[in-house]
Amino acid sequence: MATYVFSLDSRDEEKLELSWDGIDYQDRPIHIMLGGNEIGVIPDKKALREGQVFSLPDGSAIHIQQIKQKGLQIFHSGKQLSIISPTQRARSDVATYRLATSVIDCIGWYTMLLGVVVLITGAFSAVGTFALYWIITGIVFLVLGYFARQAYILSLIIALIYYALDTASLIILLAQGSYLMIAGIVLHLCLMVPLYRGIAPLRRLMEEKV
Repeated sequence: MATYVFSLDSRDEEKLELSWDGIDYQDRPIHIMLGGNEIGVIPDKKALREGQVFSLPDGSAIHIQQIKQKGLQIFHSGKQLSIISPTQRARSDVATYRLATSVIDCIGWYTMLLGVVVLITGAFSAVGTFALYWIITGIVFLVLGYFARQAYILSLIIALIYYALDTASLIILLAQGSYLMIAGIVLHLCLMVPLYRGIAPLRRLMEEKV
């Protein structure tokens, strides 16, 4: 279970804890604890984005919300709380890992939908024979994305290897004169970077959990 700890006072004596199963809080119920007692639960991503207010024993209140471009924000009586843990590096690792899983999902949806469009419309006759392969590849990446979000590092590694092999096949086709593959190769190389960069942060996060 991952935990974020926030200070409610300048001396860090009173602490608010937010805990959830797994690594990424966006896909999990968040439990709010104060002094070892649970004061509330944020059930899902929708509720987190809308923002939730919880009353404290002293009569004050905290406001918790996922704000676009800013991440998880906690306010106590209008004042933003400072985070005690995890460290800045750990939070950076989570962001890098989250980007890698998002890229896997994007690859899956884009590849599958492209295959469906080509298969149905018969467009791009030069690459029409790849339609079924694209659909299967898209489904594979969506499955890998699901398991990667559950913090299975092997899923991230398989996705990177799979995409690297797919990139190699495009390079072979380019060498045979299929110049339409140039754009695909550039896109593949760009997307492989966040996939590769997500492996080490996920490994560190899993080691810290243990």
